[in-house]
Amino acid sequence: MRLRSYGLCCVLLFLSSLSFPQTFSEHDTTSGLGAVQVIRADFNNDSIPDFATPNQRSNTASVFLMNADGTFLSRQDFTTGQHPTGIVVGDFNHDHKTDLATSNADADDSHSISLLIGNGDGTFQAPKFFYGGTKPVNIGIGDFNKDGNLDVVTGWLLITNPNDPTAKQTNEILVTYGNGGNGFSSQLSISDVGDTESPGAQDRRMRKLTVGDFNGDRRPDLAFIEGVGLEPNPTGDIFVLLNLGNNFTQKKVSDLPEPNDISIGDVNQDGLDDILVARFGCPDECGDSAVRPAVDLFQSKGDGTFSKETVMSFFGDEFLDRLHDPAAADLNDDGLKDIAVFSHISGSGEAEVRFALQLTDGGFFLVSPKLLVTNLTGGQTEASGLLADINRDGRVDMLISSGNGEIASLINTMPTRGCIAQDQPRTVQICLPGNSPASSPVQILANTRDTLPIEAMKVYVDGVSKFFTKDDLLSGRINMPVGTHLFEVKAWDRKGAFGQAISFTVGSGCIVSGIDRTVKICTPANGATVASPVHIEGTFGTSFAVNAAQIYVDGVLKISAGSTQRVDTSLPMSAGKHRITLKGWDNAGQFSQTINIIVQ
Repeated sequence: MRLRSYGLCCVLLFLSSLSFPQTFSEHDTTSGLGAVQVIRADFNNDSIPDFATPNQRSNTASVFLMNADGTFLSRQDFTTGQHPTGIVVGDFNHDHKTDLATSNADADDSHSISLLIGNGDGTFQAPKFFYGGTKPVNIGIGDFNKDGNLDVVTGWLLITNPNDPTAKQTNEILVTYGNGGNGFSSQLSISDVGDTESPGAQDRRMRKLTVGDFNGDRRPDLAFIEGVGLEPNPTGDIFVLLNLGNNFTQKKVSDLPEPNDISIGDVNQDGLDDILVARFGCPDECGDSAVRPAVDLFQSKGDGTFSKETVMSFFGDEFLDRLHDPAAADLNDDGLKDIAVFSHISGSGEAEVRFALQLTDGGFFLVSPKLLVTNLTGGQTEASGLLADINRDGRVDMLISSGNGEIASLINTMPTRGCIAQDQPRTVQICLPGNSPASSPVQILANTRDTLPIEAMKVYVDGVSKFFTKDDLLSGRINMPVGTHLFEVKAWDRKGAFGQAISFTVGSGCIVSGIDRTVKICTPANGATVASPVHIEGTFGTSFAVNAAQIYVDGVLKISAGSTQRVDTSLPMSAGKHRITLKGWDNAGQFSQTINIIVQ
């Protein structure tokens, strides 16, 4: 086992205020060959997060038990089907012990799902095999029929003629319902999903599927990506299948160039799952030179539709193969979720992580320094990773697999307050807000300790639910009025709810004035002398919905946003006197406020 320390240096100067994580301590060990994914769970019921990988070249799942400090305690490999393509964790038989299930690209279709029942000590029983389609691309998990039992879903490509690339090749999805014991009871087949191509055109092939709740009905939905290959032009798309209870309805989200990987996360923390898609880029080979490796964010609108934003885009042949495992978490401790993506870099094959920090206006900024993990070398399988609080200190860490039999935990050593979880299982620790008066928006930070997976966390203010997340480390912001409040954080696992409550006071903040059709610019103050970039924060008070919001500097439009009750952003300005105007539009027309400032 090796221990090394890496730094992220040379961050652009104006990003220093964002407190980006600067150092990680790296702990390395070996894994099975061909690891294609890393997942997290507590496999031995000691309240310390553990990890597992499905290994395509060794036909195993590696289970890593961890120490409390984020170092590796032990590794043990368990047989799966041949060529496992994905892995999920959950308690399938209700014994409060974590089980494993893998999808397998096995020559025998009856072995395309393997279920490994956990013993509760980090070991697993011999796999039970089930039909999950023909060489499924991966596997997802959820209680799709809401009977209290965990189910799995697989997707695959049904090739009718392997010798004819233009022959019809349909995408199939199979939902396999758990029986609450050590197996499954029935299946729902969803045939011919995705785009239908014109005669003679090559069909788009399913790359990967995932599970999330995209309309807030607490029923797990499906999302998948498909593509045709990089030549001559990259083509692909993304679809969602909304869960109707006993069936699914398909909606196309967007076309996009050759998607490679898809994941789920509530990036804007509104209680709805958003979609992150990593896609190929081939500026030298493909006909469209504008196509580059990128990560796209599709934010859910709550009705099965999404708004798209590209959060990362890269020029040139920087990456050895493709971007993998886009993930969202609060990396810099500001209450906003940031985005990371994993890859190998061209040439050396070192594992690489790229970051985009979320700004207060909802936009993202690509951090120029990349994190290189030189101890992990590239192999036949791509790099994969995840973001998690591995040592439960309230800071986001990383686990990275090279796919070449090497894996590393990177423990965040940023010198911030963090939020250390309590020692006892089924506890919540509230670290923010603290005892001193807070200002609105109030930053919240709470950590959990549990032997079972956290299924949800909620924040209640004065008994009213204000914030929802599926994370087990809660970091966010809530607008609250001035005054003393009862603040409670509850977490849920399969046994039920547990939590902590405190009282705290909001002493100031950017609060709506209460006068109808008014704009209140809270920051900067009128006549203030400030530095660039200028922090601008304001609210709109109207009995109608705010249809649009705009910020003008010296009469020039700088930012135009959609429906919002509050703006919070920063703008670079030259030295001298400036006029800032915040305008809002509702059904009755326009209303605004203007202030004057001096920029040093």
